[in-house]
Parts: sequence; C-alpha cells; structure tokens
Amino acid sequence: MPVQAKDRHEYDLLDVAWDISFDFAKGTVKGDVTNTLKTTKDGALLVFDRPKLTIDSVKVDGKTVAFEQNDTVMAVRVKGRAGRVMKVRVQYHGAPEAGIYFVPAKYAFPAKTPVVYTQGEMVDNRYWLPTYDWPDDKATSQGTVHLPKGWKALSNGQLRGVTHGKTEDVWRWRISRPHSTYLISLVAGPYDIVDDGHANVPVSTWVPQGLADWGKVTFGGTDKVIAFYNKLTGFDYPWEKYSQSAVPDFMFGGMENVTCTTQTIGALFPPSYVGFSDATGLVAHELAHQWFGDTVTCPDWPHAWINEGWASFLPSFWTREKEGEAAYTMARQGTLDGAASTSIFQSDRAMIHTKYKDPFDLFDGFAYGGGAARMFMLMHEVGEDKFWPAVKAYLNERKFENVTTEQFFASFSKSVGRDLDAFRRQWFYTKGAPSLTLVRNGQQTVVKQAKYPLAYPVPLDVLLVDHDGKVEKRSLHLTEDAAIDIPGADGRLVVLDPDCWLMARLDYDAGYTAEDWKLLYRVAPNDGCRDRLLNGPMAKALTSPDWVELARRERNPRLLRNMVGRIDNADIVLELTNHADKQVATTALGSLGRFKGNDAVRAKLERVWKSPDFPEYMKNSALQALFQIEPSDALADEAWAKPSQMLGYQGQALGYWTGKADDKARRLCLTLVTSDATAEPLRISALRALGHIKDKPGSREVYDTLVGYLKERSNSPLRTAINALADYGDPAAAPLIEAHRNHSLFFVRQDVERALNRLKR
Repeated sequence: MPVQAKDRHEYDLLDVAWDISFDFAKGTVKGDVTNTLKTTKDGALLVFDRPKLTIDSVKVDGKTVAFEQNDTVMAVRVKGRAGRVMKVRVQYHGAPEAGIYFVPAKYAFPAKTPVVYTQGEMVDNRYWLPTYDWPDDKATSQGTVHLPKGWKALSNGQLRGVTHGKTEDVWRWRISRPHSTYLISLVAGPYDIVDDGHANVPVSTWVPQGLADWGKVTFGGTDKVIAFYNKLTGFDYPWEKYSQSAVPDFMFGGMENVTCTTQTIGALFPPSYVGFSDATGLVAHELAHQWFGDTVTCPDWPHAWINEGWASFLPSFWTREKEGEAAYTMARQGTLDGAASTSIFQSDRAMIHTKYKDPFDLFDGFAYGGGAARMFMLMHEVGEDKFWPAVKAYLNERKFENVTTEQFFASFSKSVGRDLDAFRRQWFYTKGAPSLTLVRNGQQTVVKQAKYPLAYPVPLDVLLVDHDGKVEKRSLHLTEDAAIDIPGADGRLVVLDPDCWLMARLDYDAGYTAEDWKLLYRVAPNDGCRDRLLNGPMAKALTSPDWVELARRERNPRLLRNMVGRIDNADIVLELTNHADKQVATTALGSLGRFKGNDAVRAKLERVWKSPDFPEYMKNSALQALFQIEPSDALADEAWAKPSQMLGYQGQALGYWTGKADDKARRLCLTLVTSDATAEPLRISALRALGHIKDKPGSREVYDTLVGYLKERSNSPLRTAINALADYGDPAAAPLIEAHRNHSLFFVRQDVERALNRLKR
C-alpha cells in the first residue's frame, strides 16, 4: 500500500461531494464523501488520503466493496479498462486533530460564540475528508453541512439552499469550476453576514455574531480591489462569489480557500481604530490568490511561488493605485531587499527546492517575497507594457490548471516574444543572490561582487551625484568578475540601484560623511531608494541633529515613522505626537519612554493616558512609554481596571506583573488560565508566563496546570503549554510532550521537537 495517495495515482478526480455532521463538544465528525473519478489505468488501484479516520463503508457505483487501508490511506481495487468513470462513496467518522477545528467561545476573543472551521493547506484536509489531498489533480466540489439551529455555514462556490429542521439546519454549497482539494473549506457558527458590494460577483464578509461593525471596517472595500485586479490582469474574477470569514485560534494570517478566504480573527479591529489599524495588505494578498494559486495552481510545493509569489506581488499594485507611486516604490524596495536577505542567508538552496521534510518548510521567504521580487525584476526586464498582457495570456492559457515554473516561463516567453530561459535558470535554479559592495579608493569607485556561493551576472543602474546635487544615471552590467569600475565616477558620490529593481544585498564601503548621505537622501529618485538608504550604512553615520533635520523636511509618513526612534530630542518627538498621521503620532508617543525625567514628556503621556479625548491605540502607546519611564504597581492596577476593546491595557499590566515573577504574578496567571471567563489573549500570555515564573519550592501547581493543558484540542493553548513546559525545564514533562510527537498538525509536531530538544540539554 502507498504511504500517500500521490505515490500511486491512477485516476483523474472529477468531483468531491462531501456531507458532514459533527459533535462540537466531543470534537468528532461523521462524514459521507463521494469522489467521482475517471480511471487512468486498467484495473486501477484507487487510493485516497485518510490518516486517523475510521472508514465505515465503501461503495463503488452503489455497490459495497472491500477496501484496503493502512495508517495514512485507504484503497479500492477496481476492474475494467482505463477511462471508466465511477463514483466511490466513503462513509467514515473520527476525532481529527487537524484539518477541522472546534473553537469554544472562551477561546474566540473578541467573539463570544463558538466556531468550527477547516484548514486544508498544505495537506490537512485529509484529516477530515477522505479524498486525493494533493494540489495536482483539480475537481469541482459540493458540500453539505449539518448544523445546530441558528448556525450558518460558509463554503466554496454558490449557496444552493438551506433546509431548516426541528433540531438542525442543513446548508448546501457547490462550486462549478475545478480546483485543488486543499482549497475545500468550511466555516460554521453563529455568524453575521456583511454585504461588501459587487464587483463582477457578489462580495461579503462573515464575522462571529456581534462583530459586524468590526468586519465592515476591517474588510470593507474588497469589492474595489477585485475590480482593480480584474483590470490589472485583464482576467475577470472567475468564481461564483467572494467571501471572507474571520475565525479564532487560526494558525495563519489568512488562507485563500477558493471563493471563501479564511482570515484570522486577530485581523479584526473596531471602528475606533480606523486610520491606525489596516488589514489592506492581508486582504489584497489573499484575494490575489483567487487568480494566482486558485485559478492557476502549483502542481507540487517546490513550485509554491506560483501561488505565494504572485499573491505577494499583486498587492503592491493596489498600493500604487490607492496610495501613489511613493508607497509603491517603498513596497517594491522592501520586497526586493527582504528576498535578497533570504536568498543570501539561506545560500545553500535555490528558489526551486525539492529536498524538504515537510511541505510547510517551503512556505518561507523564497515562496512569498522571493517569488514577488523575481516578478518585479522580470517586469522590469521585459517592460510593464508587455508584462501585463503576458499575465492575461498566461491566465487564459492555464486557467483551472496546474502550472510548473517551466510552463510559466514558456507562456511568458511566447507572450513577450523573447526567450526567458536564462532568467529562469539564474533566478529560480541558482543558489544565493548578488551581494554588491561599493568601494571608493581616491578618485576610483568600484563595485565588488562577493563570489560566495557564486557571482551573478546582473544589470546594475547607478546614480552619480555631484556635490552640488547634479545627478547622472549610468547602466552597468556585472559579470562573474570580482569587480567593475564605474566610469565617470571621478570622485562623485554613487547610489547603487537607485530605482530599486534589483534583488541584491547592497553595501557601501566608500567613507561617505553624514553630509554626503543627506545629499544622497535628498536627490534620491524615489522613496524606496530613500528608505533603503535610511536602513543602510546611512543610519550609522547620522547623529541626532541630522535625524532632526531630515525629519523636519520629510513629508512621507512612512519614512518619518522610520526616523522617530532615532531622534534623541524630546521636544521634536513631542511635536511628532501631534502629527496628522495617526501611526506617526502613535509611534512618537511610544518613543517618549526613552526620555526619563523630562517633565513635559511625562505631562504629555499622562494627559493622553487619562483623558477621554484620545483613542485607545494612542492611550496604549502612552501607557507603554509610562511603563518605561516609571513602572509601578499603581500604574499596573490602573491599566488592568481600565476598559479596553483590544485588551492592550490589560496585556501591558500582565506583562509588568509577570516580569516580576513573584507570588502575585504566579497567582494571577494561575487564576487567568483556570477561568473560562478569561479573554484568550490574556490566557495565552499567562500560560506563556507560567513557564518562566515556575513553582514555589515544594509546589507543583504551575507544573500540573501546564500539563493539564496538554489535553487541549485547540491548537494555540496546546502549543503554548508545550513551549511553556520547555521553559519550565522539568525533564519529567518530556514523556508527556513526547505523546504529541505524531500529532496531525505540523506546528504541534514542530513545537514538540523543539521542546524535547530543550528539555534534553
């Protein structure tokens, strides 16, 4: 028997029709799934992924048949020639540890109602749904969900009907276009549905009851992003609808389940936080997946950039549309620099990497920012005027299919009329990334390229700057040689990659003074370049007066926020607390904690903290600074007692008390983790703190409490308890933690391994 269904895949999956009911209190499911398929081999063996589920019966085209199984799969042997279409019906039950999650109301903050949700990527839908659970075989699907009265269910595609019974309601959904099975999704509970307009499809937000206004301000306006992506890609959103739901105890920020993205409840914020909190990046990323990842999908995880790289690339263009060119160039520069750091830090692997232990290992800086950075460079190389028509052609050519890196480049090469294979080989199959250093020796200025793990041939633009501010741009081409002279430098100042199009580490060993750096900052061609200078060698050369000078001139709030923490002048930071940009003002408030003994600072912080005229997020920042200036029990008591929608005050007070690690902190944390009335963020913080506080001599109360949490089914409390026991440091916990070594959820297995390694030291 195969270990996984992909090891012997002798059919084409056509449709997955699933019907599920559950016992919330017990965390159990009872299901009935019919996998419609076409055999691709004579006398095929039909293998389905189903670890830890009990199979009750199997029928093929209505007839009960014998089946084989092991710990991970079940299989049916069928007769007949290849090409036979058949329906394999599997009835089953189980108590899944992963794939489907039962979150009680006490763990659902800021919600006050229970939630059931599924999470399939990468290979977890198999824990609740016996099917082919790999991305390379797409099928349509339909879901039937049996729910307690008053609950609602969100799933893929179009709602086909709701049947209201005496004891339960039955919701039926169907999606008519093929998709990978990891995108099959269910979210259920007492939900409010918020209409979010209409692009070319209806758009809605699903939030737990009582949070409709939070959902509206957090996710509202998604219809406009859909309309923009339609125009940008030239390919209209191809599914029946688009919904976003918020779920608690979620292990990711968001998940692009086809037509019904699941978002973490932690993304929600109240209306009073508008202008300070913003989920646009998360919304734009997960939405982009409906095109890239759902419409076109990688066939296996080494090509995950086909999904994640594009979903990390597209949001920058919504940023350009919404906020302008300055914000766009900063987003592009941040993506390129982050990707370069990943490739250089992990220089032992290339973008396409087939040697991995778990699929999740590949969902890292390579797949996300690395993929996006390479698409920025590709767009720059072929020209944006050719790039988007190529995107349109690619989506139309490969819609509802699986796409490899090679197939992507074949499509793009055809569309732009040039062979892009050299780009593919260099940036996707070559280890590392360019690491460039500008060196000035007298009048000669040289760009050196590190040769480890190897040197890259790359185009490089440079900006030559006279000391009177005149600029000239030059284009170079670096080969594998160690260094190249910059012609015409003649002692002038030089900026590498001034327009921010190259994924490379850029260093300067040129002896530039603070005045030189300020000149370069002033003449930089865009704010992405300025941001790169701010966070590079320039930061070490400037003094506080230099930062004050830059800050007084800066009009971009994003850049200004990067300067606040470098200004040692309390008067200037106080001025910035009144800035029109809420994030600048709040950052400045938090930064005031550096100025102890300053009466004006203390007065400002006290006024913000105590006055009802300031919003909660500013009060929270002021409280943070007050704890830096003069932490006290009285301040902690005051913070604990003050109402807070986001629990920021209480979190800071708890941090103060647990930092003391005394009897009071121990008793408080034990009370918090043993009370069902505790809001989940405080429970998790208290659990984490108990591992450091530990027990009084002769007591095992803390240890026993942490061990008790090892029985939790919700992933956040369980994982926090595992890590807290590692902090506690008692080797007696090792066999108890060891019992979770084969847990279905990757993150739990990862935490177990790390905890056991720590306890064995």
